[in-house]
Amino acid sequence: RLIETATRSIGDDPTALTALGSAMMMLGQDVPQATALADRALHLDPNHAWAWMRRGWGQVYLSHPEEGLAAFERSMRLSPMDPFAFNVHIGVGLAHFAAGRPQQAITWAQRAMSERPGITWPHRDLAVYHAHHGDLAAARDSLERFQRHHPGVSIASIGDGLRFMYPSLLARYLQGLSLAGLK
Repeated sequence: RLIETATRSIGDDPTALTALGSAMMMLGQDVPQATALADRALHLDPNHAWAWMRRGWGQVYLSHPEEGLAAFERSMRLSPMDPFAFNVHIGVGLAHFAAGRPQQAITWAQRAMSERPGITWPHRDLAVYHAHHGDLAAARDSLERFQRHHPGVSIASIGDGLRFMYPSLLARYLQGLSLAGLK
């Protein structure tokens, strides 16, 4: 209800459109609509780095990883010193994974973590990427690091939280967690 109200009242403010699209994506709402909001923001301001990042996430979630990569690259070019660039790097990692390149996904996830010491949830991504790359020891280690900070997670709870991903990406992601040892 609040998203609908905001959609009608934000007008043509690119930052507000991007914020609304971000909220929608993070809540697992309508990814096509959220991506359309990012596109609308970019129509109004083609140099809006945050909107390019949100467009990147949306494209990956909608099964267009190469378009996602292009959007993430544009975001990085527009704001190379962004203190939240680690989010773009995590997105680049997921895009590479979605495109079948787990080794590049590992590199980008590790880069994000080195830029933002203390974040723990990307260990979940690393568990998936390592598992699909065939390094089950590294996958298990990453999963253990993730579970230390997020006890009680399960394949079902992660699957529910990521239900907005296109089905084959979600299935591969959850398979990686299973290979790493998550039940």
